[in-house]
Amino acid sequence: MRRISVVLLIIVGFLLSESTAFAQVVLRPFNEPIGPNDFGILISGQVVAVASLTTTTLRLTFPAPIVSDPGNPIHIEGAVGLFFPLAGATSPDFFLSIDAAAGVIRITLPGGINNALSGSFVLRGVRTYGEITLSLNNAANNYVLLTTRLQFGPGGTITIGAPRDPFENGFPFGGKFGTSLGTRYQQAYSSTQFSALGPILITSINFLDGIGNFAESNYTFYLSTISANINALSNVNFESNRGTNNTLFASVDLKGSVAATLRINGFTPFLYDPSQGNLLLDIVVSPGGVDGAGAYASRSGTAVGIFSRYHNFGFGTLGWGL
Repeated sequence: MRRISVVLLIIVGFLLSESTAFAQVVLRPFNEPIGPNDFGILISGQVVAVASLTTTTLRLTFPAPIVSDPGNPIHIEGAVGLFFPLAGATSPDFFLSIDAAAGVIRITLPGGINNALSGSFVLRGVRTYGEITLSLNNAANNYVLLTTRLQFGPGGTITIGAPRDPFENGFPFGGKFGTSLGTRYQQAYSSTQFSALGPILITSINFLDGIGNFAESNYTFYLSTISANINALSNVNFESNRGTNNTLFASVDLKGSVAATLRINGFTPFLYDPSQGNLLLDIVVSPGGVDGAGAYASRSGTAVGIFSRYHNFGFGTLGWGL
Protein backbone atom coordinates (compact mmCIF):
# COMPACT_ATOMS: atom_id res chain seq x y z
CA MET A 1 0.00 0.00 0.00
CA ARG A 2 1.51 3.37 -1.01
CA ARG A 3 0.68 7.01 -0.55
CA ILE A 4 1.48 9.01 -3.64
CA SER A 5 1.79 12.74 -3.07
CA VAL A 6 0.68 14.64 -6.12
CA VAL A 7 0.60 18.18 -7.42
CA LEU A 8 -1.12 19.54 -10.50
CA LEU A 9 -0.35 21.82 -13.55
CA ILE A 10 -2.23 23.07 -16.65
CA ILE A 11 -0.94 21.70 -19.94
CA VAL A 12 -2.11 22.73 -23.36
CA GLY A 13 -1.81 20.27 -26.22
CA PHE A 14 -2.25 21.17 -29.87
CA LEU A 15 -3.94 18.77 -32.27
CA LEU A 16 -5.30 19.01 -35.79
CA SER A 17 -9.04 19.12 -36.07
CA GLU A 18 -10.85 17.19 -38.76
CA SER A 19 -10.69 20.33 -40.85
CA THR A 20 -7.20 21.39 -41.92
CA ALA A 21 -8.32 25.04 -41.96
CA PHE A 22 -7.21 25.57 -38.39
CA ALA A 23 -5.24 23.96 -35.56
CA GLN A 24 -7.10 22.75 -32.48
CA VAL A 25 -5.77 23.56 -29.02
CA VAL A 26 -6.67 21.17 -26.19
CA LEU A 27 -6.45 22.59 -22.64
CA ARG A 28 -5.83 20.12 -19.81
CA PRO A 29 -5.71 21.25 -16.14
CA PHE A 30 -2.90 20.62 -13.65
CA ASN A 31 -1.42 22.56 -10.71
CA GLU A 32 2.21 23.74 -10.44
CA PRO A 33 4.20 24.05 -7.19
CA ILE A 34 6.57 27.01 -7.35
CA GLY A 35 7.56 26.98 -3.67
CA PRO A 36 6.42 25.29 -0.43
CA ASN A 37 3.45 27.67 -0.11
CA ASP A 38 3.33 29.05 -3.62
CA PHE A 39 1.32 27.53 -6.45
CA GLY A 40 0.73 28.69 -9.99
CA ILE A 41 -1.25 27.56 -13.00
CA LEU A 42 1.12 26.58 -15.80
CA ILE A 43 -0.05 26.44 -19.41
CA SER A 44 2.29 24.92 -21.97
CA GLY A 45 1.71 23.57 -25.42
CA GLN A 46 3.08 22.39 -28.72
CA VAL A 47 1.76 23.12 -32.21
CA VAL A 48 1.57 20.21 -34.61
CA ALA A 49 0.56 22.36 -37.59
CA VAL A 50 1.02 26.04 -38.34
CA ALA A 51 -2.43 27.55 -38.83
CA SER A 52 -4.54 30.51 -37.81
CA LEU A 53 -6.02 30.55 -34.31
CA THR A 54 -9.13 32.40 -33.14
CA THR A 55 -8.67 34.69 -30.12
CA THR A 56 -10.33 32.95 -27.16
CA THR A 57 -11.05 33.78 -23.52
CA LEU A 58 -10.27 31.15 -20.90
CA ARG A 59 -12.43 31.70 -17.80
CA LEU A 60 -11.34 30.36 -14.39
CA THR A 61 -14.05 30.41 -11.72
CA PHE A 62 -12.83 29.96 -8.15
CA PRO A 63 -14.88 28.59 -5.21
CA ALA A 64 -14.63 31.87 -3.28
CA PRO A 65 -13.69 35.54 -3.80
CA ILE A 66 -10.17 35.74 -5.15
CA VAL A 67 -7.38 36.69 -2.75
CA SER A 68 -3.99 37.63 -4.13
CA ASP A 69 -0.56 37.53 -2.53
CA PRO A 70 0.09 41.04 -1.09
CA GLY A 71 3.70 40.88 -2.18
CA ASN A 72 2.99 39.17 -5.49
CA PRO A 73 -0.09 40.53 -7.31
CA ILE A 74 -1.83 38.22 -9.77
CA HIS A 75 0.02 38.31 -13.08
CA ILE A 76 1.29 36.24 -15.99
CA GLU A 77 4.98 35.47 -16.20
CA GLY A 78 7.32 33.33 -18.27
CA ALA A 79 5.22 33.72 -21.42
CA VAL A 80 7.26 32.40 -24.34
CA GLY A 81 6.76 31.07 -27.84
CA LEU A 82 3.14 30.76 -28.88
CA PHE A 83 2.03 32.65 -25.76
CA PHE A 84 4.61 35.44 -25.96
CA PRO A 85 1.90 38.13 -26.41
CA LEU A 86 0.84 37.45 -22.80
CA ALA A 87 4.29 38.35 -21.42
CA GLY A 88 4.06 40.53 -18.31
CA ALA A 89 0.26 40.78 -18.36
CA THR A 90 -1.29 42.23 -15.20
CA SER A 91 -4.91 43.05 -14.44
CA PRO A 92 -6.60 44.95 -15.90
CA ASP A 93 -5.32 44.65 -19.45
CA PHE A 94 -6.35 42.95 -22.68
CA PHE A 95 -4.89 39.56 -21.77
CA LEU A 96 -5.78 39.36 -18.07
CA SER A 97 -8.80 40.57 -16.12
CA ILE A 98 -9.91 39.73 -12.57
CA ASP A 99 -13.31 39.99 -10.92
CA ALA A 100 -12.17 39.25 -7.36
CA ALA A 101 -15.61 39.47 -5.75
CA ALA A 102 -17.13 37.05 -8.27
CA GLY A 103 -14.12 34.73 -8.05
CA VAL A 104 -13.40 34.91 -11.80
CA ILE A 105 -10.17 35.32 -13.77
CA ARG A 106 -10.24 35.74 -17.56
CA ILE A 107 -7.21 35.08 -19.74
CA THR A 108 -7.28 36.00 -23.43
CA LEU A 109 -5.53 33.31 -25.46
CA PRO A 110 -3.87 34.69 -28.60
CA GLY A 111 -5.27 34.41 -32.10
CA GLY A 112 -3.80 34.78 -35.55
CA ILE A 113 -0.88 32.90 -37.10
CA ASN A 114 2.11 32.20 -34.87
CA ASN A 115 5.19 30.49 -36.21
CA ALA A 116 6.26 29.24 -32.77
CA LEU A 117 6.01 25.46 -32.42
CA SER A 118 5.51 25.58 -28.67
CA GLY A 119 5.02 27.97 -25.78
CA SER A 120 4.07 28.34 -22.13
CA PHE A 121 3.14 30.79 -19.39
CA VAL A 122 2.33 30.73 -15.67
CA LEU A 123 -0.49 32.51 -13.80
CA ARG A 124 0.99 33.61 -10.47
CA GLY A 125 -0.16 35.28 -7.25
CA VAL A 126 -3.54 33.59 -6.59
CA ARG A 127 -4.10 32.55 -2.95
CA THR A 128 -7.67 31.24 -3.23
CA TYR A 129 -7.34 27.45 -3.24
CA GLY A 130 -9.92 24.80 -4.03
CA GLU A 131 -11.72 23.38 -7.06
CA ILE A 132 -11.70 25.70 -10.07
CA THR A 133 -14.18 25.49 -12.93
CA LEU A 134 -12.73 26.22 -16.37
CA SER A 135 -14.72 27.36 -19.41
CA LEU A 136 -14.24 29.00 -22.81
CA ASN A 137 -16.25 31.49 -24.85
CA ASN A 138 -17.12 28.73 -27.30
CA ALA A 139 -17.90 31.01 -30.21
CA ALA A 140 -16.61 29.00 -33.18
CA ASN A 141 -13.03 28.99 -31.95
CA ASN A 142 -10.39 26.28 -32.06
CA TYR A 143 -9.51 26.08 -28.35
CA VAL A 144 -11.08 23.07 -26.59
CA LEU A 145 -11.17 22.11 -22.89
CA LEU A 146 -10.39 18.46 -22.21
CA THR A 147 -11.65 18.81 -18.64
CA THR A 148 -13.55 21.56 -16.85
CA ARG A 149 -12.29 21.17 -13.27
CA LEU A 150 -8.97 21.70 -11.49
CA GLN A 151 -8.09 21.16 -7.85
CA PHE A 152 -5.80 24.14 -7.29
CA GLY A 153 -3.37 24.54 -4.40
CA PRO A 154 -1.23 22.27 -2.24
CA GLY A 155 -1.04 18.72 -3.58
CA GLY A 156 -2.93 15.89 -1.95
CA THR A 157 -2.22 12.28 -1.08
CA ILE A 158 -3.59 9.22 -2.85
CA THR A 159 -3.66 5.91 -0.96
CA ILE A 160 -3.69 2.80 -3.14
CA GLY A 161 -4.56 -0.61 -1.68
CA ALA A 162 -6.38 0.33 1.52
CA PRO A 163 -7.42 -1.38 3.67
CA ARG A 164 -4.21 -3.31 4.22
CA ASP A 165 -4.05 -7.02 5.05
CA PRO A 166 -3.15 -8.05 8.64
CA PHE A 167 0.46 -8.96 7.85
CA GLU A 168 3.38 -6.95 6.47
CA ASN A 169 5.53 -8.10 3.52
CA GLY A 170 9.31 -8.01 3.30
CA PHE A 171 9.79 -7.65 -0.46
CA PRO A 172 11.82 -5.70 -1.48
CA PHE A 173 13.05 -3.71 1.54
CA GLY A 174 13.39 -6.61 3.94
CA GLY A 175 15.40 -8.83 1.63
CA LYS A 176 14.84 -12.00 -0.37
CA PHE A 177 13.32 -15.37 0.40
CA GLY A 178 15.58 -18.44 0.39
CA THR A 179 17.97 -18.65 -2.58
CA SER A 180 16.17 -16.00 -4.66
CA LEU A 181 18.30 -13.27 -6.28
CA GLY A 182 16.52 -10.36 -4.61
CA THR A 183 17.63 -7.68 -7.10
CA ARG A 184 14.46 -6.57 -8.91
CA TYR A 185 10.97 -5.61 -7.78
CA GLN A 186 8.19 -4.14 -9.93
CA GLN A 187 4.63 -3.20 -8.99
CA ALA A 188 1.97 -2.43 -11.60
CA TYR A 189 -1.01 -0.25 -10.62
CA SER A 190 -4.31 -0.17 -12.47
CA SER A 191 -5.11 3.16 -14.09
CA THR A 192 -8.63 2.86 -12.65
CA GLN A 193 -7.19 3.86 -9.27
CA PHE A 194 -6.27 7.28 -10.72
CA SER A 195 -8.73 7.89 -13.57
CA ALA A 196 -11.03 10.17 -11.57
CA LEU A 197 -8.10 12.54 -10.96
CA GLY A 198 -6.92 12.92 -14.52
CA PRO A 199 -3.20 13.57 -15.13
CA ILE A 200 -1.18 13.89 -11.91
CA LEU A 201 2.38 14.82 -11.04
CA ILE A 202 3.89 12.24 -8.67
CA THR A 203 6.43 13.88 -6.36
CA SER A 204 6.89 11.26 -3.64
CA ILE A 205 5.93 7.70 -2.70
CA ASN A 206 5.35 6.52 0.88
CA PHE A 207 5.54 2.96 2.22
CA LEU A 208 3.56 2.54 5.44
CA ASP A 209 3.72 0.77 8.81
CA GLY A 210 7.30 -0.45 8.61
CA ILE A 211 8.81 -2.93 11.07
CA GLY A 212 12.21 -4.63 11.49
CA ASN A 213 15.43 -3.81 9.64
CA PHE A 214 16.27 -2.91 6.06
CA ALA A 215 18.14 -5.31 3.81
CA GLU A 216 21.16 -3.07 3.27
CA SER A 217 21.45 -2.03 -0.40
CA ASN A 218 20.94 0.81 -2.83
CA TYR A 219 17.36 1.07 -4.10
CA THR A 220 16.80 2.88 -7.40
CA PHE A 221 13.22 3.76 -8.34
CA TYR A 222 11.80 4.21 -11.85
CA LEU A 223 8.28 5.09 -12.99
CA SER A 224 6.64 4.55 -16.37
CA THR A 225 3.29 4.27 -18.12
CA ILE A 226 2.51 0.84 -19.55
CA SER A 227 -0.13 -0.39 -21.99
CA ALA A 228 0.05 -3.99 -20.74
CA ASN A 229 -2.51 -5.46 -18.34
CA ILE A 230 -1.25 -5.32 -14.75
CA ASN A 231 -1.77 -9.11 -14.49
CA ALA A 232 0.19 -9.96 -17.64
CA LEU A 233 3.78 -8.81 -17.06
CA SER A 234 6.95 -10.91 -16.94
CA ASN A 235 8.60 -12.28 -13.80
CA VAL A 236 11.78 -12.89 -15.82
CA ASN A 237 12.27 -10.15 -18.44
CA PHE A 238 11.82 -7.09 -16.25
CA GLU A 239 13.14 -4.68 -18.90
CA SER A 240 10.28 -5.67 -21.21
CA ASN A 241 7.77 -4.61 -18.56
CA ARG A 242 8.90 -0.98 -18.61
CA GLY A 243 7.00 1.68 -20.52
CA THR A 244 8.52 3.83 -23.25
CA ASN A 245 8.55 6.85 -20.92
CA ASN A 246 10.52 5.03 -18.21
CA THR A 247 11.96 7.72 -15.92
CA LEU A 248 14.49 7.67 -13.09
CA PHE A 249 12.56 8.83 -10.02
CA ALA A 250 14.90 8.38 -7.03
CA SER A 251 17.87 6.45 -5.65
CA VAL A 252 18.48 5.86 -1.94
CA ASP A 253 20.77 3.79 0.28
CA LEU A 254 18.86 1.99 3.03
CA LYS A 255 20.18 0.20 6.10
CA GLY A 256 19.47 -0.16 9.80
CA SER A 257 16.07 0.07 11.42
CA VAL A 258 13.09 0.41 9.12
CA ALA A 259 11.30 3.78 9.16
CA ALA A 260 7.65 3.57 10.19
CA THR A 261 6.91 5.55 7.01
CA LEU A 262 9.48 5.32 4.25
CA ARG A 263 9.13 8.44 2.10
CA ILE A 264 10.82 8.39 -1.30
CA ASN A 265 11.09 11.90 -2.74
CA GLY A 266 11.54 12.07 -6.49
CA PHE A 267 14.53 13.76 -8.13
CA THR A 268 12.13 14.87 -10.84
CA PRO A 269 8.33 14.66 -10.51
CA PHE A 270 6.76 12.08 -12.82
CA LEU A 271 3.77 13.15 -14.89
CA TYR A 272 1.30 10.26 -15.03
CA ASP A 273 -1.79 10.35 -17.24
CA PRO A 274 -4.07 7.38 -16.43
CA SER A 275 -5.82 7.74 -19.79
CA GLN A 276 -2.56 6.59 -21.40
CA GLY A 277 -2.18 3.31 -19.48
CA ASN A 278 -1.32 1.69 -16.16
CA LEU A 279 1.46 2.83 -13.82
CA LEU A 280 4.62 0.77 -13.25
CA LEU A 281 6.98 1.23 -10.30
CA ASP A 282 10.34 -0.46 -10.94
CA ILE A 283 12.89 -0.87 -8.10
CA VAL A 284 16.42 -2.01 -8.91
CA VAL A 285 18.28 -3.29 -5.82
CA SER A 286 22.09 -3.26 -5.74
CA PRO A 287 23.89 -5.35 -4.73
CA GLY A 288 20.71 -7.07 -3.53
CA GLY A 289 20.60 -10.71 -2.53
CA VAL A 290 20.57 -9.68 1.13
CA ASP A 291 18.57 -11.39 3.85
CA GLY A 292 16.76 -8.97 6.13
CA ALA A 293 13.88 -8.81 8.53
CA GLY A 294 12.09 -5.61 7.51
CA ALA A 295 8.57 -5.33 6.11
CA TYR A 296 5.81 -2.85 5.19
CA ALA A 297 2.02 -2.88 5.08
CA SER A 298 0.82 -4.99 2.17
CA ARG A 299 -1.87 -6.88 0.33
CA SER A 300 -1.16 -10.61 -0.10
CA GLY A 301 -3.15 -11.75 -3.12
CA THR A 302 -6.22 -9.71 -2.15
CA ALA A 303 -5.61 -6.70 -4.44
CA VAL A 304 -6.41 -8.33 -7.80
CA GLY A 305 -7.47 -5.59 -10.22
CA ILE A 306 -5.76 -2.92 -8.09
CA PHE A 307 -2.10 -3.89 -8.36
CA SER A 308 0.22 -6.85 -8.91
CA ARG A 309 3.96 -7.33 -8.42
CA TYR A 310 6.76 -8.94 -10.45
CA HIS A 311 10.11 -9.74 -8.85
CA ASN A 312 12.94 -12.16 -8.12
CA PHE A 313 12.59 -12.08 -4.32
CA GLY A 314 10.43 -15.16 -3.83
CA PHE A 315 6.74 -15.84 -4.41
CA GLY A 316 3.43 -13.96 -4.81
CA THR A 317 2.42 -12.00 -7.92
CA LEU A 318 -1.22 -11.30 -8.77
CA GLY A 319 -2.90 -9.04 -6.23
CA TRP A 320 0.26 -8.88 -4.10
CA GLY A 321 2.16 -5.70 -3.24
CA LEU A 322 2.95 -2.94 -0.78
